[in-house]
Amino acid sequence: MTEPDDKPQRPGPSRKPRKPGRSEQPKRKHTHPGGAGALLGAQLARFSSMQGLSLLLTNILHYGSIAVVARMLGPGKLGAYALLFFLTGLVTQIIHVLSKPGTMMRTFGVSDDDDDDVEGDDEQEQASVLPTYTLGVGVLWTTFLAATAVALAFAFRTQIAQFLLHDPGQADAVVFATITGSVWALFKLAEMVLWFEGRGLTYALIEAARPTFNLIAIIAILSAGAGVKGAIIGQTIGTTTATVVCIALIWKSFQVAFSFGELKQILSRGAIRAPIASSMWIVQNADSFVLSRFVDHKDIGLYNLASRTGFMVAFLPQGFRIALRPVRKTASYEAFIREYGVAVANGQMLAYFWLLTLTAVLAMVLGGEILIQIGGPRFESAAPLIPLTAGAMSMPALYRSVSQYASYPNKRRNFVIATVLVAVSYIGFMLLLLSGTNLGIYAAPIAMLAAFLIPMIVMFLRSQLGSRPLEFPYVAMSLATLVATAIAVGFHFLHPAGELPKLPVIAALMLVWFASLFLLRIIPRYHWDPIRHITTSALRRRSALKFDPEAGVGSLSGPDRSALRTAIVDRLPPAVLAPASGDGLGADGGADPGDGAEGDEPELGRLGDTEGARLVRLLRDVGRSGGIAIDERSELDGDISLYLFSEEPVAVRLRKMRQLLASGADAHELRVLEGLRDDLAKVSPQTWGMRQGRGGRRRARNDGEGRGEDGQGRGGDGPRPRPRVKRA
Repeated sequence: MTEPDDKPQRPGPSRKPRKPGRSEQPKRKHTHPGGAGALLGAQLARFSSMQGLSLLLTNILHYGSIAVVARMLGPGKLGAYALLFFLTGLVTQIIHVLSKPGTMMRTFGVSDDDDDDVEGDDEQEQASVLPTYTLGVGVLWTTFLAATAVALAFAFRTQIAQFLLHDPGQADAVVFATITGSVWALFKLAEMVLWFEGRGLTYALIEAARPTFNLIAIIAILSAGAGVKGAIIGQTIGTTTATVVCIALIWKSFQVAFSFGELKQILSRGAIRAPIASSMWIVQNADSFVLSRFVDHKDIGLYNLASRTGFMVAFLPQGFRIALRPVRKTASYEAFIREYGVAVANGQMLAYFWLLTLTAVLAMVLGGEILIQIGGPRFESAAPLIPLTAGAMSMPALYRSVSQYASYPNKRRNFVIATVLVAVSYIGFMLLLLSGTNLGIYAAPIAMLAAFLIPMIVMFLRSQLGSRPLEFPYVAMSLATLVATAIAVGFHFLHPAGELPKLPVIAALMLVWFASLFLLRIIPRYHWDPIRHITTSALRRRSALKFDPEAGVGSLSGPDRSALRTAIVDRLPPAVLAPASGDGLGADGGADPGDGAEGDEPELGRLGDTEGARLVRLLRDVGRSGGIAIDERSELDGDISLYLFSEEPVAVRLRKMRQLLASGADAHELRVLEGLRDDLAKVSPQTWGMRQGRGGRRRARNDGEGRGEDGQGRGGDGPRPRPRVKRA
């Protein structure tokens, strides 16, 4: 988001699409609010708001369950609970590594955080031609792994309890912890389907439902006098309930099917991500287990509450990263990269991620000591840990972001090696500090900071000293770091006594922080209008495209309006949009589900004048009449209709979008058409029923009006108003 080097040009006549490489694109800088940066920002803001809300609610509710256990059972039993939760997470992670990344990559063409880190620009499309079938295989495979884990835990429950807790009497608790972890793995797979399908609000609600059900069950069971085992049973009840609801919500998104050939593809796609996912999980979850070998359960309980308090900072930067997952495979993101160039785009993304991280850590440093009071007076001694744990818990997301945006030779291989070394270094540093010093529970956050900082700095320097450095605003980000540090240090030495008097001071200091970003030009002046535009667009006060829907819709005849609205609001079967082609899937596409074969990709641009092509051209007409500069037609319009208007599951439509981009479709044009479709989906029925009347007044249309002299709808061929055109 920087100033423009050149004025945007009005699109010329339709031409044969070409697949431009990212390196061919001139670097563009950004001021006008309708540019690719602002549109991507608006899209990210919407996703981030849902993801941030989800993570905030989930963290608060999960933190609440820990606080309840802490208050009702005390530090010692909280330590045992933390170790059983470690077992739950371990079971989930093992199943996750063997199922989730490969299933998501095959179904949607993008996986989770691990995919961001290892994917390169040259990675070939390996998504399934039968996404719903693949997802069904993934669901059944995950269920089988879950059942196997529970059976093994039941068989060895006494031995596991002795090793983990030094208490064979907790064997039943071990079984319930394993059941929770097994079901949780299935829940995490299902909820990511909701996210990638764009069902943001549903995702946020179901994500918050699991800890809500857990908290309700834990309170009820512990109130009846149960101990640690009762707290774990509460987790089992809550997680199972949420999983059943989540599977019901995605039931229509997958086929109940299984194929060893497709399973092989899933395992293959997930294999490269296994060492990354395993290493990152070790860093984020092995602390309680390692500490248990050196300190008692009471100290583990103190550390667990402090670390979970510090983990609250992760919801802001992590929400941004998760929001970016589905966006990275969209036309909006591709248009953003092509318009501004990789160096500018990635440099700005990394800079704003750094500001998000500073904001989150500063908020926790200021308010963390207040949150620790939730656990009661027995946990006051853990308060000094919070600044350290806040910084440590922000490291994984920051490390992954630096890796994602940095450019250097052999990036994928080096990142995998570096991440494995991070896990080894973390365990090594912690063992060294625990055995050679008196730091005790302080060893864990210190080890995490050291383990991440070293490779992160090396990756960033390799990128900046190489042939493709990022355009990173060093001065502005250094100034932001100094301001945040000054606020934190000042608050540490000068703050009112008591917890309640601190609240208005903390609120005032956070306002000072946000104001300083603008007053000190940390966020440059030419970003202000795009940020204002992003904010208002995300709040749905106006279109991200600055589009006039009444002028656009009013340019169409009655039947054309009705047909376009049906395609946008109700969606249409692929056979109606492109009867001669479909989506190139199934038997016609040459795929054999039983063998996991891919089949030949259909050649795009051969659908001709289908109903889908006509609808896309109507959409173009609406955009042009509503103030958006866009070509009148494209030879890919028939294929574009299958992405924009098909009633197929989201995974199928996303695959069509990736085919379009790979075939040379203009990413800028595709994201404008997508934005127009989304804007028109929110237009009221009254607006759809308006037409342009005499003297510029709009009046309700009557059926049969709005036709040309021959009685046919004008569609994209007749005359129309020519409003002043604003660049999309």
